Amino acid sequence: MAASSSDADPPKRYLALWKEYLTLCSFADAAGGARGRSTLHHLSLPPGLHTVGRLDRDSEGLLLLTDDGAFCHAVLQGGVRKRYL
Repeated sequence: MAASSSDADPPKRYLALWKEYLTLCSFADAAGGARGRSTLHHLSLPPGLHTVGRLDRDSEGLLLLTDDGAFCHAVLQGGVRKRYL
């Protein structure tokens, strides 16, 4: 039996994003937005993406987002070699 396109898994998505200084590396502010802090939610990103790791609020840099759980796990658990500059 051949699988139809509706049965196939959708393609995985990967996004490289430059996180700006003072932006929280989450989609919600734990303070409930009461402090007016900027989050990833304010960037109107596609739904279903999750961060691969995190950056501190007072830092800026490249942030990876994906809906590929296996990729995320491999990066976070040491299956991918990382180089910090």
